[in-house]
Amino acid sequence: MLKRTSLAWLIIVVVSLLSGLFGYWRAEHLGAPAGTAAQGFSLLRLAPALGFAAGGVLFGWVARRVYLWMSRRWPTRGQAVFLGLAIGCAALLDLAAAIWRPGNAAECIVLNWLWALGYGWVMPRVVGGQAPTPQQGQVPGTKP
Repeated sequence: MLKRTSLAWLIIVVVSLLSGLFGYWRAEHLGAPAGTAAQGFSLLRLAPALGFAAGGVLFGWVARRVYLWMSRRWPTRGQAVFLGLAIGCAALLDLAAAIWRPGNAAECIVLNWLWALGYGWVMPRVVGGQAPTPQQGQVPGTKP
């Protein structure tokens, strides 16, 4: 069985690969010059893909750390609070994309919700709470 950390990194890699594929597929709408789609595998199409994938890894690492902190802070409701935070951040970033990047808002919205679902919903359910729980009869904050 994979450790929980390995599962978290597997989810981060899968979401980042999906983000990279989305960036490659939508490169012509993300500022790449016209005609780039006809060239096929080009550095101009690869740049958004690599940027989205790298951003997905970085964002996933931060999301994992925040989730671990929240699951330790609130063991019983950490998952729900983290999912609410992910949905709230995605909604705020969608609003910001619609205001400041109206030409690329659709791509930003898809990416925000991909990350919110991958890191906010899937990762906590697969990885679960990693907070150590006190043993039966042990007072929290004391050593066994």
